[in-house]
Amino acid sequence: MYLDAKTYYSFCFGTHSTAWLVEAAVEQGVNTLALFNINCIYDHWEFVKLCREAGIKTVLGVDIRNGDSHL
Repeated sequence: MYLDAKTYYSFCFGTHSTAWLVEAAVEQGVNTLALFNINCIYDHWEFVKLCREAGIKTVLGVDIRNGDSHL
């Protein structure tokens, strides 16, 4: 399992699309993948759909922050 994965919806921290993240996980043989974007759940449903199609179990969360402070 890979924890704390982020996509470009994680405002200024993630650099790749949701599809790229799932494709990279498939290439590496990942069977469970967690998505924790910062202050955003925008692509959670897309993430779940793509992971299901790829046979990857999903874990969803949100990295809640106020500026540099983790909440």
